[in-house]
Amino acid sequence: MASKLSMFPVLSNLMLEKVYPQLEEYNFFYSICGEERLLLNERIGKYGTIRDKEGVWNAINNNLIIKINFTLKNLNILFGKNGIVCNDSVLGIALLWTCHRSKMRGAIPIGEIINGVKEKKFHLTHEFKKGVLKGSLNLKIVFYLKKEGIPQNEEYHLANESGCILGQLDEYEVVIEGKGSLFPIYEINEVNEPLWKLSLEWEDPTYSNFSDSVAIYINKKHKGYKYLDKTKKTFNEELLKEIMTRSMIIMIMKVKESAYWESTINGQELERGSVSQLIYYFITTLKWDISSIESLSDSISLFFEERIDINNEDTNIK
Repeated sequence: MASKLSMFPVLSNLMLEKVYPQLEEYNFFYSICGEERLLLNERIGKYGTIRDKEGVWNAINNNLIIKINFTLKNLNILFGKNGIVCNDSVLGIALLWTCHRSKMRGAIPIGEIINGVKEKKFHLTHEFKKGVLKGSLNLKIVFYLKKEGIPQNEEYHLANESGCILGQLDEYEVVIEGKGSLFPIYEINEVNEPLWKLSLEWEDPTYSNFSDSVAIYINKKHKGYKYLDKTKKTFNEELLKEIMTRSMIIMIMKVKESAYWESTINGQELERGSVSQLIYYFITTLKWDISSIESLSDSISLFFEERIDINNEDTNIK
């Protein structure tokens, strides 16, 4: 994927730190019998899952409600010759969403910013109807130019075309299908087949979307299924962790043995939400040791031990 160069100033990392100093959580709900019920949101960096601890919600039969609340500060730095728009322009904030598997996308306005307002709170509530979402949902909170200004001296280099995207506050790739884990997990019914299977299907891991390329299938017909059924007292969290650990090792080793490994570990031209971008995040941010398969296994096992509290009924990733 070729790098994109902007012909005008956009939101820099330094500006982002001043304007959006603290990430606030996304909240997900669904409605049933006129009541909103909170879904568990388990996030690791830019990736995560949502699930219902009661096992009722799914994206096919239920709606999904997203609620976002955040505060932006030091907004004056975005205007004028050292900012990203003219002094009399109007900036907009929007949520861009994409669902690759359902081949749908959209833009939801959140609010606007005018010069002279130094701090502002933003709120968004949006409902996706049942059956709309499949696989995963990519969410981006962005700045865009809502209303053009009149450039003054030393402002002619600034963006001044309505609708132009000028920066990104946050991105979140959330799995909305499966059994509520970092890997999409699905149930199958196959007699005389293993308890679980791993599917890794991609042509180019640096481009292929992770949630569309990787899946674990749990076999309900296997005698050991009772240990993976979260509705039963026999559910074994340690077995689920072991399955996910092995799956991550297999996934990473498959990429490591391919021609895409150097691009993956160096973070070169990785598509957002791709298999390789997730692996790059694990290596660079979570500091997984990839020097050997043994050290990789230790890193992943420690990752689950530190972030999943098996004594907590909600099993939240911290």
